[in-house]
Amino acid sequence: MLDDKKRQRFEFLRRLEKELTQMEQAELSALVHEIECAEAEYLNPASTRLHEQSEAIKRQNRELEKLAERKKALLRRLQSALAEAQAEQRAIAMELATVLHSESKE
Repeated sequence: MLDDKKRQRFEFLRRLEKELTQMEQAELSALVHEIECAEAEYLNPASTRLHEQSEAIKRQNRELEKLAERKKALLRRLQSALAEAQAEQRAIAMELATVLHSESKE
């Protein structure tokens, strides 16, 4: 970052920005560039960490989506198996009723 002397000069030039000479405007631009570079260097580790965290979250979301799809497929298979089991149970009950009904007539 800027030392105190540069910071004071920057503040002075910034306040008078509309009235600066070409040389002072160039000086202000150079100070702004220096500040931006220092900020970028300071923020780079945090930006990198946030990017890595974002990528990890995206990977986790993809895995969660796959698991959710597997769970939906399992639910569909279970519903189908239940429907088949219920149909078989009804068929058995009907056959049992038929057998018991015919037995009672004899």
